[in-house]
Amino acid sequence: MIVMGIDFGTTQSKMAVMDEFGRAKPIRNAEGDEITPRWSRSRTARRPSSASKPIARR
Repeated sequence: MIVMGIDFGTTQSKMAVMDEFGRAKPIRNAEGDEITPRWSRSRTARRPSSASKPIARR
């Protein structure tokens, strides 16, 4: 059986699976990071990405 945990934080998300010793092993995103920002915004697209900088609220 595979045990997976997902943390949907307010600004960031993280996923992990439990290994055979009961330890959580983080899953990396496509950019190689363990933590993924929820959403970022640019002028042309709205997509999740750690390469984009957060936009301050006005």
